[in-house]
Amino acid sequence: MALFDNLLTSFKTALRTDMFSMNAISNEVYVTETSIKSITAYTAGVNSIANSIASIPFKLRKGSQVLDSDLSFLIKEKPNQFQTAYDFKRVMLNDMLYRGTAFAFINRDTNTGKVLSLTPIEYSKVSEAKMVDGELYYMVNNVPVHNDDLLIFKNSGTGAFGLDPISIFAESLGVTLSSTRYTKKAFEGDGSNIKGVVTSTHRLNENQKKEFRDSIQANYTGSNSKSLLVLDAGFDFKPVSLSPDQMKLIETRNIQVAEIARMLNVPIYIVASETPSNYNSIEGQQLDFYKRTLSPIIYMIEAELKHKLLTKREIKDSYYFKGAIESLLRGDSRSRADFYKELFYMGAISPEEIRELEDMSAEVKGETFIQANLIPSNLVKDFYDSKIALDYSKSSSTDSYNND
Repeated sequence: MALFDNLLTSFKTALRTDMFSMNAISNEVYVTETSIKSITAYTAGVNSIANSIASIPFKLRKGSQVLDSDLSFLIKEKPNQFQTAYDFKRVMLNDMLYRGTAFAFINRDTNTGKVLSLTPIEYSKVSEAKMVDGELYYMVNNVPVHNDDLLIFKNSGTGAFGLDPISIFAESLGVTLSSTRYTKKAFEGDGSNIKGVVTSTHRLNENQKKEFRDSIQANYTGSNSKSLLVLDAGFDFKPVSLSPDQMKLIETRNIQVAEIARMLNVPIYIVASETPSNYNSIEGQQLDFYKRTLSPIIYMIEAELKHKLLTKREIKDSYYFKGAIESLLRGDSRSRADFYKELFYMGAISPEEIRELEDMSAEVKGETFIQANLIPSNLVKDFYDSKIALDYSKSSSTDSYNND
């Protein structure tokens, strides 16, 4: 209880971004998690990252060996009673990419310390982070929870929390929302401040102009406006409108899409399918997306799983988690077969490892056949020694026969 009191009274708040940025206002537009989800480019980028990484199985290994344990099952298949591993990772990554940080409670057996489940925590429930005696705690529903009891996925940033895109990019996201709203008005005919020009053969004084303008606005604008404009003799109405090209709407939207690609650190063709890629193959695009965007996030997740779910002894004994990225980088079946064949003929990979990379069962059903001229790599030296000896023996026999 003394520790709890100390947490509430003498903690120093750890560095983090503004927690209450939900109502950030930019360009008279509310920039919230809900509003930025209406930006198709941002949502497409988030979905591409979250769905790609969620599809990767993270496996518990010891050295080169894949382990089969309760912890392996929890991470690879079912972290809790109501989510699959795919759903869990997708929820966590969505929180991380929309809010900067994602949290999950690590439920352990109080007696053995064994990890029993991982449960996502709603972002708004975590109010702040505080330090006491060199230990980091997060306030979850006003209750301090030690850093080691939370699985935390952080976006870029160096503090206890990742950088909140709603706060950091409020201005740019606000411009995008304003641009979308203005584009809608433009296509509905409301894109210009001047809707039309009325000319008259009569000379009107200022009061008459005002009365005429007020009459037009009262009857032919707004939600209760009439659809048919009737003018007296001598008056003529000419509508004024600007084309999307004249208003540079297309260029503005393209610029905003490029901005969003930079915010999410993704190639622009991920958020704009009509944008051409510099790569001539799907494999090239996948590799670019992996290296630029996915690889740092995958490494962050691997490190978080390793240091939060494994003991110090297990880490020293070469236990670790590894994301199986082969599914992301796979080409077509012919390309994969040629790749594996080259590695196999070089002695760099075994059939068992190939089956593992292809998510095939370790057990082969039925009879299999291989080329007869292949030999195990550990017998290569003996094979060639015996072959040299045999050739030498044949040569000696031939020389002896010729001498006779």
